[in-house]
Amino acid sequence: MITGLPPYQTPIEQSLRCLCGNRFLVYFGGGIGEAEARARERAGQIGARFIDAREIPFLNCECGVFLDFTEDAAMVN
Repeated sequence: MITGLPPYQTPIEQSLRCLCGNRFLVYFGGGIGEAEARARERAGQIGARFIDAREIPFLNCECGVFLDFTEDAAMVN
């Protein structure tokens, strides 16, 4: 018997790819302890640039495309 859905938790990281192919691992914060260190390590493993969205909410990619790393925008891209 299903008694309900588990409480929704927003993800603390998101992998994104620019139109030019550059890959980013965006960290939104949260988590406990070493969550940021694990996200940085994962970024290195997948060959992505680590972005801490708390410090860098947006930037222009090397190709000139404007990238918005705010949590709501990253979920849509």
